[in-house]
Amino acid sequence: MSIRSMPMFPLGTPLLPGSVLPLYLFEPRYLRLYEDIVEGDRLFGVVLIERGRDSGGDDSRFDFGCVAHMVGSATHENGPISIVTVGTKRLRVVEWEPPAPYPIAMVKTLDDEELPESELGIIEEATAGLLKLKALFSELGADVGVEAPELADDPRTAMYQMAQLAGLQAIDLQRVLEAETTVQRAQIVSALISDQVELIELQLGIG
Repeated sequence: MSIRSMPMFPLGTPLLPGSVLPLYLFEPRYLRLYEDIVEGDRLFGVVLIERGRDSGGDDSRFDFGCVAHMVGSATHENGPISIVTVGTKRLRVVEWEPPAPYPIAMVKTLDDEELPESELGIIEEATAGLLKLKALFSELGADVGVEAPELADDPRTAMYQMAQLAGLQAIDLQRVLEAETTVQRAQIVSALISDQVELIELQLGIG
């Protein structure tokens, strides 16, 4: 774990490690953020807005988020910029600093410990639940396919992928980010997928 000052981008949805996040930048302060990260290490933090809107810092933000790494960009006519980012490590905000002019914070990056072999059954349960969920989504008319999802070999990454694929609400994705241990995170993801399955079954009148 390390602590550093980092540009921040509060959003209405969390970013998970391994997930791709495209952004369209047009506000002057975030165009300035783009200039600064291009000149630096191309990293910034993403946190979920808890209440309010991100306008002048009047919002309330969660402390746990994710480091975003910009991997591509394109400039549009008249100034806006599209960027593509990938989530890397979880982060926790230690202290918000004065805007510069975009939000900036001292953050601690967090490493996820490996999932013990004794707990790998949780991943199997979650994978089976996700496959069932995809089939239910298909019955609702969503074009998601019913084949088994391609997941990373590393259970830590696979958990984040499953949380993203399950179509969870922002607050549930935030719970995944805030889990204290990898085992707790696996349990949360599996339970959330199970809850999602039950919800869709109710909508379809199954059970």
